[in-house]
Amino acid sequence: MGSNISLPASPASLSMDSGWENTTIVQRFRDYADVLFRHFGSQVKFWITLNEPFIVANLGYAYESFAPGCRTFSVVSHRIVGKQYIAAHTEAWHLSNDKYRPTQHGIPRNPCKQEDVGAAQRYLQFFIGWFAHPIFSGDYPELMTTIIPKQGLAADGFSFPLT
Repeated sequence: MGSNISLPASPASLSMDSGWENTTIVQRFRDYADVLFRHFGSQVKFWITLNEPFIVANLGYAYESFAPGCRTFSVVSHRIVGKQYIAAHTEAWHLSNDKYRPTQHGIPRNPCKQEDVGAAQRYLQFFIGWFAHPIFSGDYPELMTTIIPKQGLAADGFSFPLT
């Protein structure tokens, strides 16, 4: 199994000229991704193109409370950043899928394959359900209450059910 790598959301060279607010960032990010795929793609099988788009767009541009801290006092800047983020991800994904996957065999997740759908559902239950289920239903997700004890992962003081 290969290593995981996340492409940085805003390396210095990509932050020039208004960073994610500038429309040229999409092509520049694609070029940056191309360099990474070309140099590291044979060693990395799972890629995350961009991480936490809401945090970068809203908290990084609208409120300046997170990196990159680019408050422009524009009521639309964070929406522009979000749009650019989506476009940059799309370009990087298609580049990876079309140019590199045939030879590097990276594994993009397929929503049509039941095993990938199941993996996504398990991820959501452990990532979001861990906190949301107790709030909305009073207990952990059934998936967690089944898998954790079965794998011997329950720690001292951690038991099911929640109450």
